[in-house]
Amino acid sequence: MAVDVNKTLKSALAALESQRAEIDRQIAGIQAVLGATSKATVASRPRRKRRKLTAAEKKAISRRMKASWAKRKSASKRSR
Repeated sequence: MAVDVNKTLKSALAALESQRAEIDRQIAGIQAVLGATSKATVASRPRRKRRKLTAAEKKAISRRMKASWAKRKSASKRSR
């Protein structure tokens, strides 16, 4: 007995699309609930802005870190 593959695939697709529609509806409901609560928490705590480092500040940090790494490297050589 021959099976009509197109008919089987179409019915499977229809079932999946109906499941997707149900899942999309449930997701929208959850997002609506979460959206109401998350907006209140975000509004109460404004995001802190980072200030930009100047070129001189970056160079100073670089020098300090290179000195720190050199100190650590020399300490590890002495301990061997």
